[in-house]
Amino acid sequence: MLKESLRQYLIAFLIALGLVTGVVTLAAAGKPVSLRFLNLGLASGSITLLGLVLLLGPLSRLYARFDRWLVFRKELGVLAFWLAAVHLYLVMFPLARSGPLGVFKSRPLSAYPGLASFIVMALLMLVSINWVVNALGKKRWWQFQYWGARLAFILAVTHLTVLRFSAWKTWLASSPKPLPPTGLITAVFAAWVILVRLSEPLGQNLARKLVPLWTIFTLATYAYLFLA
Repeated sequence: MLKESLRQYLIAFLIALGLVTGVVTLAAAGKPVSLRFLNLGLASGSITLLGLVLLLGPLSRLYARFDRWLVFRKELGVLAFWLAAVHLYLVMFPLARSGPLGVFKSRPLSAYPGLASFIVMALLMLVSINWVVNALGKKRWWQFQYWGARLAFILAVTHLTVLRFSAWKTWLASSPKPLPPTGLITAVFAAWVILVRLSEPLGQNLARKLVPLWTIFTLATYAYLFLA
């Protein structure tokens, strides 16, 4: 049991490491890696891991090949929390320009949804402690996890979109275009997650047709971002 848990955490860690490394490499674009680039990687990595947690359920119900990945949801969620925790620390301290609360004063519309997302993730971690699970009962615990993960994801995506939307518009209007912003790449992935989640309630037969369409559309969007 312990060996299997460690294996799952190792695989989840490698996924998280790959995501953060990829984002940092893209953001740095040949420049020396700094805390600012690492911070971008942590933020995008956390949102992407949360998205994967939300994807695995519907994908496993629609396509049997994804069943074996369901066991990684807990580990991916835990790592999403820790990436967000380090991201928040960097924003409030090493990268802060006006003290720990400066970002909440200068950019409240983006900062507070991000903070709220982190608080929800922290609560999800708290209620996963065995004695808390027993106190809540399995049904209530599951409902808390079910709605909490969705709320944390939506708040995190709201934080990202409000914070970076103007920069994305500037990038889209530029010519020739540099490499796409890492936040925009993450937002496209988040949109795909939402589309997949919204497809499942329409019925399995229709969802099995829609998910490949959303996937093709997402890949085409990525192709445009990198080749435009």
